[in-house]
Amino acid sequence: MNADDWLRTFAAELHHRRAGHDAIRHVVAEAATHLREGGGDPWLVFGSPQAYAAAIVESIGTVPGPRPGPVRLQAQGITKRYGRHVVLNDASLTVRAGQIAAVIGANGCGKSTFLRICAGLISPDAGKVTVSGPG
Repeated sequence: MNADDWLRTFAAELHHRRAGHDAIRHVVAEAATHLREGGGDPWLVFGSPQAYAAAIVESIGTVPGPRPGPVRLQAQGITKRYGRHVVLNDASLTVRAGQIAAVIGANGCGKSTFLRICAGLISPDAGKVTVSGPG
């Protein structure tokens, strides 16, 4: 990887880590100037583009993320039993427009039951699900 490739990778990594656009331009220009004037392999001067970007972003911070959209799915206090077996106990989830949510857990812990309740396919024994928005 030559210096230009290193700088492109570094800029992409800064962008991926949500550094501000002006900060990215400035920091990449500074690194390019340092390499041009001082010479040397960027891997030896700065290290990997990923590690250097992480250090820079830790120092300068990131731009705020997009504002969360309106609530599209609200599940509160969901409880479901099958006989004496409690599958879900007071489970809650809020998903806003533009967000991606994942329901993870061990086999048999109630993920599918929770999602079926959220989809309105089965009813909870306790709690409430509200779905709003387009569609």
